[in-house]
Amino acid sequence: MPSRFFILSAPRTGSTLLVRTLNSIDGICCHGELFLPGQVRGLRDDFDPLTASPAQRQARSEHLLQARNADPAAFLRDALARPQAAVGLKIIYQDFLNSRWQAALRAAIARPDIRFIHLRRRNALRRYVSEQVMHAGGAIHSDMGGGKNRRVAVDISPQAFASRQRQLEQEAEQVLAMLGARPVLDIDYEDLADNLQPTMAGICDFLGIATPAQDVEPGLHKVGQQDLSVAVLNYQDLVDSPLTRPFTRMD
Repeated sequence: MPSRFFILSAPRTGSTLLVRTLNSIDGICCHGELFLPGQVRGLRDDFDPLTASPAQRQARSEHLLQARNADPAAFLRDALARPQAAVGLKIIYQDFLNSRWQAALRAAIARPDIRFIHLRRRNALRRYVSEQVMHAGGAIHSDMGGGKNRRVAVDISPQAFASRQRQLEQEAEQVLAMLGARPVLDIDYEDLADNLQPTMAGICDFLGIATPAQDVEPGLHKVGQQDLSVAVLNYQDLVDSPLTRPFTRMD
């Protein structure tokens, strides 16, 4: 039976890596973020942005945004109606909870073929640092052209980290409550990054897709600083604070 799915996550938990990797597998179509407040990003159809002119790309972006805003439920149904055996999209907690999309999302939740992949990150501090690097204009993944070489170091407030983490935990609770008894597969970014093959095999099984015979290649590669002491200007403050110290000791 064909399956339809959502990838649910906080920002900077590896969802772009997961989407790109899923799209390398036969039988899977995973759209990007279709419900950003002012943009439709990553809709997969027959449009080829590489051969399109800038004017054509701009016209398409405007058309998709207008279609999404005019009838979100129909837009979502059409996006999930691609011919692949498993078709899905990614959406962060905040957008999933946006009241503007609730009618469309609740209709999707009620579908008998819908499933949810909940992507988390065990090291919440690394997630937060990645988010701050993104806000500061640093490289966030390997598909950024020349931008992938931008290195940015940031100051991190332990108190601001803890506040943001509480916010995301509350959002996650609200999202999961909306799903009720729908099938949910919990995946951690660390397993996706470090144990790709068994993690992708588990996702394929969850989606009812045959596991590829050949090893799956990651859709993106890490470009951020792996050493937090390099990425964070006030790293010693994180070591000293009980709010962040446990995460500095994690891989």
